[in-house]
Amino acid sequence: AAFLAASAAYQTERLSRFTFLLGRKRAAEIQEQVDWLESMAGFLRHELKNAMIGIHSSVDLIDRKIDSGKKAIYPYIDRAQKSVNYMKLLLSEVDEATSLEAAIKNTNFEEIDLTTHVGEKCDLYREAFPVLNITSSVESGIKILGSTLRIEQVLDKLLSNAVEHCAEEQDIVVKLCSTDEDAILSISDRGDKLPYETDALFERGYSTKLNESADNKGLGLYIAKRATESMRGDIKVIRLENPPGAEFLLRFPKVSVQ
Repeated sequence: AAFLAASAAYQTERLSRFTFLLGRKRAAEIQEQVDWLESMAGFLRHELKNAMIGIHSSVDLIDRKIDSGKKAIYPYIDRAQKSVNYMKLLLSEVDEATSLEAAIKNTNFEEIDLTTHVGEKCDLYREAFPVLNITSSVESGIKILGSTLRIEQVLDKLLSNAVEHCAEEQDIVVKLCSTDEDAILSISDRGDKLPYETDALFERGYSTKLNESADNKGLGLYIAKRATESMRGDIKVIRLENPPGAEFLLRFPKVSVQ
């Protein structure tokens, strides 16, 4: 009887400790979500404030120039329109990034044909950007467990990033191959030079700002990383030289052929 009582007390203590640790883990997850929302709110306030300044100053200048002839106000109207478009794109990307965090927790994985997705996305970008040379080498029959939406996000973010930073005379190179266990995807471009601290590229709100005309909010690569990790993959960036550029290398567990 004494042994059973001692055993019961021991099991009760273990259960209590487990419940305590589970509560701490949940609290940590909630705090992480709160921190994310607070940082995103601050980022959004800052960026929208800058965009609003551009609109306000443009409208103010239009008001001053309205009597000097219609042609004089065109540059200010154009600048105001660009600021409005910037805010629309910013809100869309922030919404996508915020929704991603919630969606990842509720995603049901299925077998998807990575070969087909990569091939079709390359064709789409060739049509959209005919002045760029996008070459691809895609191994057939590669399948992974994942989400169609998530893999589309990854491909869009990485190809958009390549288009943004690639020099016109250089190629964007896409390769998909596999080992016995993994699918390996590489997307590289030659153009803008990467910073030495490449890990920061995947942080929320980080931007190299090498291309001042680009609609770069520092969220694309963050979204690509989170979406990749949600499918049990990993992503890294390799700094290229002579000429400078970047290669994004991704690995996903491959579905074994039965």
